[in-house]
Amino acid sequence: MPEDVAKNLIGEALKTEGADVNMRHEYAEKFTHVIPVINVARYSSNGEQKPDCDSRANLRRIFT
Repeated sequence: MPEDVAKNLIGEALKTEGADVNMRHEYAEKFTHVIPVINVARYSSNGEQKPDCDSRANLRRIFT
C-alpha cells in the first residue's frame, strides 16, 4: 500500500472516530434528561460499541 494512501486511511479513520465520540457525548447528555444516569453509564460502557471494536480489529489486521 502506498504511503499516501495509508496516511489518508488513518486520517479518515481518526476523523470518523472523533465524530462518533462527539455523537455519543451529545446523546449521553440528552439521555441523562430522560433516563437515570446509571443507565446511561451502563449503556455507554456496555457492548454497544462492539461493532466499533470489530471494525478497529479489521483495521489492525489490514495495517499489520
